[in-house]
Amino acid sequence: MGNAVFSFSELLVLLDVDGVPPASAPFPTMEELAPIIGPLRFRMNPPLLPPRANLSASPVAAELSIRQFQIGGADAVWEHIYGWITGYLDDTLTKAPKSAGPPGFRTYKGHGVMVLFSYNKPNGYAEPCFELKVLRDEHPMQTRRDAVRRHARVARRTARL
Repeated sequence: MGNAVFSFSELLVLLDVDGVPPASAPFPTMEELAPIIGPLRFRMNPPLLPPRANLSASPVAAELSIRQFQIGGADAVWEHIYGWITGYLDDTLTKAPKSAGPPGFRTYKGHGVMVLFSYNKPNGYAEPCFELKVLRDEHPMQTRRDAVRRHARVARRTARL
């Protein structure tokens, strides 16, 4: 793990996702993620057709799914995305032992988050895809306490309006 701090929104920008708002690091709030939850758009150049991607989120986790690579440039696009994701995770987090995560996932930890990363290579046997789950790596009561504080802060803001 280098000196860089993991930021989920920075990872989305690195992947060239369109419309990523500024967000807290390492894990954005639901209000910060709300504009991009659902299907994502990429800003890739026309020669490499972008895959389909979807983002789902909750106060304790965000899940990015990248699938349906277009025929023709699938291998090249897949290799670029794989390089960007693994390079960023290696630079900002520490790879955990295989026993630390569920089967089939690489696990990275640091900066208060745990990232589970899984992929299928474009080899003709399975659909090429990426699954990236970013979870808060803290005691569950701390997560609940933070969620209640954020909710109260938003309620105060809306009451002033």
